[in-house]
Amino acid sequence: MAILLTIFLTGCKSEDKNGDIKAITKTYFEDKNALNPLDATQNGQSQFNDQLVFEMTDSHRKKQAEFYTKYENQLTTVDTTSLSEEEKNSYDIMAWEIAVGKEMLQQNANLMPIHQFWGTHLTMGQYASAESAQPFKTEKDYQNFLKRMDAYTVWLDSAMVYMKKGIKEKVVIPRVLAEKSVQ
Repeated sequence: MAILLTIFLTGCKSEDKNGDIKAITKTYFEDKNALNPLDATQNGQSQFNDQLVFEMTDSHRKKQAEFYTKYENQLTTVDTTSLSEEEKNSYDIMAWEIAVGKEMLQQNANLMPIHQFWGTHLTMGQYASAESAQPFKTEKDYQNFLKRMDAYTVWLDSAMVYMKKGIKEKVVIPRVLAEKSVQ
């Protein structure tokens, strides 16, 4: 009898987590920050201030796909009819980000990691200015940024590799835009 009760209660606990929009939202935000440390810094999540990902790489895109699938599946467990307005907004935002993210992964934009609108190459310059989200108040802040800059030199090499793949596949930005991107 005790074994059956334990199995039942354990089953109930895991069901309680299923569809728990607050728990899903919390882990979504945490996982999203780990996947996008520059955005995490922008959002004030300082534990990521020394990190940089190579968003154009196949391995990172695989992690993104796994992230989107994980949370897409979790959202299907949520009873949206019982959500508060705030919870419904969180649900809708996550669902939208997942849909857009999955769609973006279908494109080969990773073969153009540098362009004139946005990107790591622009964000790093903004962060280095000490006028943006990257803090420069303590010695640790400077150490964090130096670690990020060390990773950025590798990021630049990776960007060149993926741009060369883009050239081979004829996935490039127009010349005039490329020239404006480096001015």
